[in-house]
Amino acid sequence: MKKLANQLVAVLFIVTLLTGSIGMSSVHATGDLSENELENSVHNIINTIEKNVVISEEGVFIKNKGQIIKNLRQEDIENFKILSKNQGIKYDKPINKNTVLEMFGEGIELSDKAIKSGELTVLKNGSFIETEDDDFYLQGGSTYDKSYWWGKERYKSTYNAGRWTRDLRSAGHLNAGMAVIAGAIFGGVGAIPNGLSSIYVYNLADKVDYRNSLNNRGIIAKLTYTLVFTTASQ
Repeated sequence: MKKLANQLVAVLFIVTLLTGSIGMSSVHATGDLSENELENSVHNIINTIEKNVVISEEGVFIKNKGQIIKNLRQEDIENFKILSKNQGIKYDKPINKNTVLEMFGEGIELSDKAIKSGELTVLKNGSFIETEDDDFYLQGGSTYDKSYWWGKERYKSTYNAGRWTRDLRSAGHLNAGMAVIAGAIFGGVGAIPNGLSSIYVYNLADKVDYRNSLNNRGIIAKLTYTLVFTTASQ
């Protein structure tokens, strides 16, 4: 199993102690807001936090948390709550600016430890890869994974996106164990994210399928430390 994937899943285990179980809900637009608008709020939250995330070869940390809380827009937090509910995520604590920052902070702390221990290498664009991951440099193309301070980004070609959705649905149909479900989503298991369900898997598979049908360039899935995901075309 890949160490880098293990880092993501280990953090998700911590995060889901905060989030609790995942209920049965489908991905859809709510009210007057389109799904793209809801997803844009997740990107806005990440961009706001990122301005105060310091990344270097020595590690990664958040500075000026008070300033981040001040700069986060309540509108984006409200949209984040709608999107997470649509994706089947049920948090057992109120979601606000502080708890959202806390969830991302858990991922940053784990990434910092991995960088300092030499398990992760920081690339020039601020993403992380396993120090011994030769495959990253060799595979290229449109199918690969990257990790960031906010979570994991999975690039899939049209063909591989189709294979991924089949794997996701197979895990869901078989009512597979948490290790299998987590592996199907994140690509490796180091700890089992408490609360993942087949409903969450189906929601992700449906969105990947939809994006994949829009063109022949493949998809990008962003899996955050809050469990909320977004998808886009390559």
